[in-house]
Amino acid sequence: MGSHRCFRICYYYTKDNPIFESPSENYLRDSINLFFGGSMGELEEQIRLFYKAILNTEDLPFPYNNFPHGCCQDASWILHRYLFEKGYTSIDLVGGEYHGDNGEFMSHVWLELDGTIIDITYSQFIDEVSDVVITENRNLHQKFIENYRYRKPYWETYTDGHTSDLLDHFYNNVIENVNVTRQNYEP
Repeated sequence: MGSHRCFRICYYYTKDNPIFESPSENYLRDSINLFFGGSMGELEEQIRLFYKAILNTEDLPFPYNNFPHGCCQDASWILHRYLFEKGYTSIDLVGGEYHGDNGEFMSHVWLELDGTIIDITYSQFIDEVSDVVITENRNLHQKFIENYRYRKPYWETYTDGHTSDLLDHFYNNVIENVNVTRQNYEP
C-alpha cells in the first residue's frame, strides 16, 4: 500500500468534542482543524493501532477469532465506534453487496471519510492486499453496490439485542487491548 497520504482528509480530536448533526458542519469543523494541525497520519496511526489490538486480543468468539475473515461488518462497526469516540465524527460506515453473473453473492462493510476508504478486512478477499487499506482508489470496492451508510456508530440502533451484546463484548475486549498494543506499537 505504501505511505499514501490524503490531505483532503479531515481530523478532529478533543475530549469535549461536540457532536454535530449536519455533515456540512462536520466537514467544515474537521477541515478547520486539519488546517490547524490535524493529519491523516494521526488517523492512520489510530486505525493501525486498533487493527493490531484486534489481532492481539485472545479468546474472541466466532467469527471474530478468524479476523479478518467473515467479520467485516462487526470489525468495521467497532472501529467506527472507536474512531467516533476519539473525535473522528465525520466517518461513515458503508455496506455494499455484489451480485455476480454466475449467481455469486458477497457483502462487505468498510468506513469512508470524505471519499477515502478505510478497510481493515479487505485482505480476506485478496492475499496481496495490505492488512489495512486506506485509499481514495475505489478499484477494490467498486463491485460492491452501496446499500447502507451510517454516520453514528451505535449498533444498538441497527441490530437486535443479541447481536448488540456480541458487538459490545467484541468492542470491550479489543478496547482493553488497545493500551497494551499502544505500548508495544511501532508504526
